[in-house]
Amino acid sequence: MNAGIDPSADDGRTDMPGADSSASQPKDGDADGSGTNDGHDDRPEPLSWQIGEVSITSITEAATPTSPRFLYDGVSKGGVLARAEAAPWLRPHFVSDDGYLLQRIHTCVISAGEHRIAVDT
Repeated sequence: MNAGIDPSADDGRTDMPGADSSASQPKDGDADGSGTNDGHDDRPEPLSWQIGEVSITSITEAATPTSPRFLYDGVSKGGVLARAEAAPWLRPHFVSDDGYLLQRIHTCVISAGEHRIAVDT
């Protein structure tokens, strides 16, 4: 399946695997792309997984700490921390040290040979 994407083409984007991760795309006129004009990008580093010859990279658009009570009745930050103790893989990517859920809006890029598939989540 070829969607007409040339994986070797340089379109100037810096948010794709293999791109220069030291560069950031400016947002709304900000020189550094952080949205805060404080000189750094607050987005978390991309998460990547390798499964045989296929790689999956999660490119974050936005990351927001959220109180668990916003999503779940009766679940406190203490309850989230207790769950994170039982499932250590939740930290630091999905649960903060103070019990907030770390939600992300992201796209997963699946790379298989010369093909790239973007999965918007």
